[in-house]
Amino acid sequence: MSKAIVFYRLPGTNEIVKREGKINSQLVPIDLISESEKDIFYISPFNAGSNAYACVLEHEINKFEVISYQRNNKNTYDSKTDFIQKVDAAIHEMKQFEQISKVVLARCKEFKIAEEIDVNAYFLNLCLSYPNAFVYAVSSSITGTWIAATPELLLKETKQELETTAIAGTKLFDNNLAWGEKEKDEHHQVELFIDNLIQKHHNFLISVVLSLISL
Repeated sequence: MSKAIVFYRLPGTNEIVKREGKINSQLVPIDLISESEKDIFYISPFNAGSNAYACVLEHEINKFEVISYQRNNKNTYDSKTDFIQKVDAAIHEMKQFEQISKVVLARCKEFKIAEEIDVNAYFLNLCLSYPNAFVYAVSSSITGTWIAATPELLLKETKQELETTAIAGTKLFDNNLAWGEKEKDEHHQVELFIDNLIQKHHNFLISVVLSLISL
């Protein structure tokens, strides 16, 4: 177990949770039911499926601390040529297999910042700038330091119902600009993905609702 620092602010609230705790170096299955009596913050790599690192939150703290992190895959980023080859391979796979409708590829870019970032001030600024977003900051020697404000709703429980939201597609910040067919299709793909997960895990989601009601 290693030290972890976690700050977060739920959407539409003013309360900021500031906690120090312990994080396990092994990925574990996310279990909202059996862990409901503990304060746990999950953070998951993109390719970990339903597994995540579990930060068990303990005592309160006043100031965010950036914990030293040593990246294991340093200097192994894709070159431009490698990335183009992956894009070509993805296009080929999509043409070969019709069930693949969308592929998202990304590559890392490393750069040095001119001055040290004040994470505490940055976090508070995100809270003020995005009152309806989930704002969080987490730091550990296992995960590194992450800070963000996300509008994506995971689960919302109201009147014995669970609500979630499909967010996809991008356009310029202009209310008068209509959504194009590409953006509508991207959103529909996310809707289908969420619907498939609900159908697959509906028994688990019912258990979550019952657990929340009993709290």
